[in-house]
Amino acid sequence: MTLEITDPRIDRSARQLAELTGESLTRAVGNAITEKLHRVEAQRRR
Repeated sequence: MTLEITDPRIDRSARQLAELTGESLTRAVGNAITEKLHRVEAQRRR
């Protein structure tokens, strides 16, 4: 399965995050999505 990022701003942000964390692009995006998902789920439980 693939994820295509077509927004140049989002692509730059994802690459910057990967560089700053030392993670692969895939891992950095995956971790960011997982962290956001956890925050949203926690807010919905309140």
